[in-house]
Amino acid sequence: MQILIEVDNDEMTARDALAAAEKISRDDLLRQAIGPLLVQKNADKPETAFGLWTKHTIDGLEYEDALRSEW
Repeated sequence: MQILIEVDNDEMTARDALAAAEKISRDDLLRQAIGPLLVQKNADKPETAFGLWTKHTIDGLEYEDALRSEW
């Protein structure tokens, strides 16, 4: 899929210089920049929390009961 973006001359010059220095295309440079951003933004989603309790040695229900017993 193709997209059209507008950048100013300074950004285009900097992007071209970086792509040339990395020996990659302008498109590849943008893909490399967008990839980590998508990972970062998706890390905040609730689905990424699945399985976080597996590192604990106490059962989740036992932990909850212990907290409630303090009330």
